Amino acid sequence: MTITWLEREGPSLPCPVCHDRARKTERLQIASRFGGQGDLSLLACGACGAAFFADFEPPAYESATGIAASVKFYVEQGAGMDVMLEPLFAIERANVRRYMEVGCGFGFALDFAREMFGWEVQGVDPSSIAVAGRAALGLPIDNRYLTRDSDFGGRKFDLVYSSEVIEHIPDPRPFLGAVQAALSDDGVLLLTTPNAGRIGPDTPDGALNPLLSAGFHCILYTVGSLTRILQEAGYAHVSVIERDYSLHAVAGRRPVAFLASASVDRSLYRRYLTARVESSEADTPLANGFAYRLFKEMVNAGDYDAADPVFERLCNSYRRQFKLDLAKPTRIAYPRGAPPTLEAFSARLPFNLGGMFYFRGMQFLQRQQDYVTATHYFRAAARAAATTRSVLQAIGADDGESEDLTWLARVGACLALAQVNPSAAVGEFERLDAPSLAGDPPEALWRVPSARIGDVRLDLFVRLANAGTYEQADRLQPAVAETLGVPVAGVFDDARAPDHVRAIDAAFCMGIMALNHKPDYPRAARLFALAFRGCRTQTPPRALVWEARYHEALACHHHGDGEAVKRIVHEFTGPPPPGLPPVPASVRERAEKLVA
Repeated sequence: MTITWLEREGPSLPCPVCHDRARKTERLQIASRFGGQGDLSLLACGACGAAFFADFEPPAYESATGIAASVKFYVEQGAGMDVMLEPLFAIERANVRRYMEVGCGFGFALDFAREMFGWEVQGVDPSSIAVAGRAALGLPIDNRYLTRDSDFGGRKFDLVYSSEVIEHIPDPRPFLGAVQAALSDDGVLLLTTPNAGRIGPDTPDGALNPLLSAGFHCILYTVGSLTRILQEAGYAHVSVIERDYSLHAVAGRRPVAFLASASVDRSLYRRYLTARVESSEADTPLANGFAYRLFKEMVNAGDYDAADPVFERLCNSYRRQFKLDLAKPTRIAYPRGAPPTLEAFSARLPFNLGGMFYFRGMQFLQRQQDYVTATHYFRAAARAAATTRSVLQAIGADDGESEDLTWLARVGACLALAQVNPSAAVGEFERLDAPSLAGDPPEALWRVPSARIGDVRLDLFVRLANAGTYEQADRLQPAVAETLGVPVAGVFDDARAPDHVRAIDAAFCMGIMALNHKPDYPRAARLFALAFRGCRTQTPPRALVWEARYHEALACHHHGDGEAVKRIVHEFTGPPPPGLPPVPASVRERAEKLVA
């Protein structure tokens, strides 16, 4: 999407949330690819904080047709299933027997609640994707809009969940009233919606484009504006929290127990995915979507052996469907030139190919320590994920997971190469935020976000230094020194102690290089002292703490500063200072040899 940031005074239109008629701030203009609406302006209300699109007619969701490719993307990759389930774990589940989801889409959360919580479920959604989900998952979904007159056989619901729906509604009051009519006396409304507070020029495209969804979203809420509209709708007890790019709200007539820090029970989620992989018809997007998420879940948990048969299942399915060999990631042919249509792409490749390759690369990296094969998979993952985004962006959509996979895979290739080809690893690093070369995906899809480059540099520097490839580590050292706030060479006054793990490790490795590569013992001692102080800032202290102190003594020993050595070694023989762990016996023995 083409976004023009304006941040200027706009028209005096009434706010759809608080009805304030003062002039609004026109934050941006964005070209909508839907319904021939042209450029849309996003206005921000200074009174309540809500943002809304002016002169905008929302689409008729019940009339959407030709959505087979969109459903395929959603079930294979696009549905952040664990993300949509997370709010359900914040509710006291024992209080729920009947559960309704309004705007349930395909119905994954409904299905999970039915299968894993044992709830009696009901979905309401007017869209074609709900029809597809109803058939595929065997769910009770009413294919209509919810109104005050909606009848569910006299049933009222203990929990109504509405995820990413209210932002599509130009006037939220009738919708919230209809939800209240469906709730039991003690019933709870749980909803999520995009966080208008995260709209800004620095927001990554993969998050910003779905957040705005020009042509679909009507109103974007802040904590204050969402709280206000829920209270005005008659919910006496309202709580709204920010969860990154999303707002989570819980509301009821009576006080509601809501565990804001709750997270998905990963073992329960894995059981659900395993059961659904086995029960879904083979070689369908639904079966492959469940299998991909299960594969990802297993790799993230470090259960690499259990992940193998799931990967093999997907390999066989994609070989039959697309004639792809996932064991040869470098041989996948991607579309060239202008992005193909969503339909053409979906007939040629799976949408989760980037994720499949990335997590397979992680297996080779972590389990086999086969850095060459891992590099091949990471490079293929970045290419596949960027290609998927190009196809989605051509229709005005995007995918945050594919955006993350692109840069994670490019970084993964860089760090894997550090183990086998240090010079190539540094070259790969230098290209992470450089302009695209011929044959690369478009620069906006390919460049690693600048905010990530500093951490990657520290990680790569530490790997190169630990491997003893000092010449290549030297190429990164000036920028690493700048990050740490120390000069590139020579002794320095006490610098600020590093306050995060990457910087602590980098300070220690710079000390190792000053000790072993281009000897500068006073400088090495200062760097090890810096690492030691940084270790002490961590809770609990970083395990490296006594190694850093020992190496400081070692550097002083090489420099001939016997008094400093004695003073430091004395710390190893007595009780550890408050808050520090005991000195390991092996470290104490090495330290004592310095004064023997």
